[in-house]
Amino acid sequence: MRLDDYDPGDDIRDLGRGGGGFGGGGGGLGGLLIGFLPMLLGRKMGCGTILLLGALAFFVLGPGSNMLSMGGGSADPMADGRSGANVACDTQAERFACNVFGSTHQVWGELINGYQKPTLNFFTDQNRSGCGAAQAAMGPFYCPADQGVYLDTAFFRELDQRFGAAGDAAQAYVVAHEVGHHIQTISGISDQVRRAQGQRSQAEGNALQVRMELQADCYAGVWAARARTAAGQPVMEPGDMEEAMRAANAIGDDTLMRSAGQRPVPESFTHGTSEQRMTWLRRGLQTGTRASATLSIPPSERRACGQSFGGIAGVGGNPLYRGGAADRRRLERCPHRPVHHGRVRTHQGRRAVRQGARWRDAGRLVGLHRAAGLIDLHTHLADLGQSADLAAPMKASPAETVLVGARNARVTLNAGFTSVRDVGTYRGLTDVTLRNAIDRGDVPGPRMWVAGAYLTIPKGGGELNGVVPNEQLPADMRLGVAATPEEAAARTTYLLDHGADFIKAIATGAVLAIGTEPGAPELTLDQLRAIVKVAHARGKKVTAHAHGAIGIRNAINAGVDSIEHASLADEATLQLAKKHGTWLAMDIYNGTYIDDIGAKEGWPEEYLRKNRETTDAQRAAFRRAVELGVNIGYATDAGVYPHGLNARQFRNMVKYGMTPMQAIQSATGRASEEMGRGDVGAILPGRYADFVAVKADPLADISVLEKIDHVMKGGIPVR
Repeated sequence: MRLDDYDPGDDIRDLGRGGGGFGGGGGGLGGLLIGFLPMLLGRKMGCGTILLLGALAFFVLGPGSNMLSMGGGSADPMADGRSGANVACDTQAERFACNVFGSTHQVWGELINGYQKPTLNFFTDQNRSGCGAAQAAMGPFYCPADQGVYLDTAFFRELDQRFGAAGDAAQAYVVAHEVGHHIQTISGISDQVRRAQGQRSQAEGNALQVRMELQADCYAGVWAARARTAAGQPVMEPGDMEEAMRAANAIGDDTLMRSAGQRPVPESFTHGTSEQRMTWLRRGLQTGTRASATLSIPPSERRACGQSFGGIAGVGGNPLYRGGAADRRRLERCPHRPVHHGRVRTHQGRRAVRQGARWRDAGRLVGLHRAAGLIDLHTHLADLGQSADLAAPMKASPAETVLVGARNARVTLNAGFTSVRDVGTYRGLTDVTLRNAIDRGDVPGPRMWVAGAYLTIPKGGGELNGVVPNEQLPADMRLGVAATPEEAAARTTYLLDHGADFIKAIATGAVLAIGTEPGAPELTLDQLRAIVKVAHARGKKVTAHAHGAIGIRNAINAGVDSIEHASLADEATLQLAKKHGTWLAMDIYNGTYIDDIGAKEGWPEEYLRKNRETTDAQRAAFRRAVELGVNIGYATDAGVYPHGLNARQFRNMVKYGMTPMQAIQSATGRASEEMGRGDVGAILPGRYADFVAVKADPLADISVLEKIDHVMKGGIPVR
């Protein structure tokens, strides 16, 4: 292989030897041998899982091994580690791995806009990772909790001597495969699998794991095909492909079981047969582009790993696509479905938008202006909505709240918003119930990513104040109340354990909460840091409700990923947000609604006063944030005003400084980027086939998005 020397940096660490034990989360042989997805993705382990792990441990680790008695793990894998060129990449094997690792950065950095590098962690014999133990017997693995690849280079000898897969290309394949798992994590695929596994049998969960591993093999092939030296030469030389294929063949589930004297049991496979692994590695090598081979496509299908990596590279790009008669004719001639299992596929480079329908139906869309399905980053679907009755959320049972949420979800989807980030509900975890019902197809609605409950101080902006003494509120209305950093960490863990996709922290008082002031800090810096530490260790994002400048700065300095409202952000605060890359989700429409309808319906005067004090200030801060180039996503606070009117904010975003294209991007590619999702936000290969269509050009009149003509979610027409 031809590899340039890679300059080690902070993304490479030498952990040396360390203590620690089996804590779950990572996986054996880079996820190449031991069935680790139940640990990797947080699935509960049943007896079947334990038996499977025990059986695999026998033939991978050898007789007498006992993976289940190795003690506990650590959440701080770098506590004893060292980093930098002086300690890492100093042996021949480490140097080779570093060069492969650096080459993967080059390839994926070109293909993925804003690519986030993993870390490469060398260890010897035993150490710790963010997922628990890192043991040489487990082989290389990827840990999503700390986004790190873990490698004891002694495995390279094992690959040669035990598995008969010698050669530098075989070793490179192993490293590139683990980086492939990182691509799955940052694009949201791992999280989708975890959710799907929680609703399926052990055998079905194993089948999903197989597809994960085959896709990582395909990604390894993509890297090998695209990798170049600084001089422009291909990294792969004649004979290298054969070496990599030998490695893929050697670590197939069927081959490993036979070598251990066992009869292969397909239902227990977690990584694929030797033939499947070679097939998917070859597809990546042949295409040299990112897999649009989603987890829904059976490995037996004879299709290429992928045709374009634009699905992530295009984040923030032009989300609009207009079809004409020529496009219709091309669709009618297309012999294959361009949408497969709800995902966009391509045919001869043309994007298409129907699933399982006759292509004459595409004529309905001729001449219409299409955009990716819209995304609202700040909704409250699983709630009753704002009114003059402060006690309304308590009067409704959790079941009634979910039913109201189902209605809210339907009208939101019909309005063209195919994905939402639902940022909290007074009735804790009703949003989880609603999300799951939508995912199962029980009720129509957008894809939901939910917070579970508000993380707030006692009597803070996330509490239902002014109804009864807060201590007398139902328990499910106080799931996120925390008075100390320790309680904040515990509440974060509870919400994530019970289905929250991200965390919503109340860093300041609120406009629509009795007894709190928007400019006043609430959760302390230490509490916010505790929340962020727990969430980020589990690969989850944190957004902070924060109006006042001090609270916003506390949240940014604590490491949150985004800020809701940011109403009173001053110049220094906006500059800080830009420096840290923190996203702002600013609801600059609903101040008008509150001032109008709130006064007519008799909302508390305290609400109206605080709304007047923040509305104009927020719009001025929004304009300045646009000028500075701060990251801004589309966020409306729908639920304060009626659901289904989410698109009314587009006009305000244009009025206060955005171009129409920027406004649309904020609700498509940019919104998906803020959420860390690689499966929504664009009509591109590998993404969900979510899109909207309107008769007029939204770049000429942004308000046309307030009345969507056609909506599709996952390839299924909605209206």
